[in-house]
Amino acid sequence: MVVGGQTTQFPRTQAEGAQALGQFERQTFEQGDYTLSVDVGFEQRTGMARGVVVPQGSLRLTQSGGWELIMPVGGLVACESP
Repeated sequence: MVVGGQTTQFPRTQAEGAQALGQFERQTFEQGDYTLSVDVGFEQRTGMARGVVVPQGSLRLTQSGGWELIMPVGGLVACESP
């Protein structure tokens, strides 16, 4: 993630809920003064052999001083077969 113009890695510190290919419905990542929370729902779809659709969710970036950014997310978690 780019924070303050710098690429920053956020190690995962917590994960819970359903899992799809190493991703969880609720995940928390932390780096320095920042906490990144991702909360999504997984949906199985016919014809998708290895993966799930993410119809909706939210990404929340919080700074220890109280600043917070919240944005909607969606997409999918999937692998391409060789």
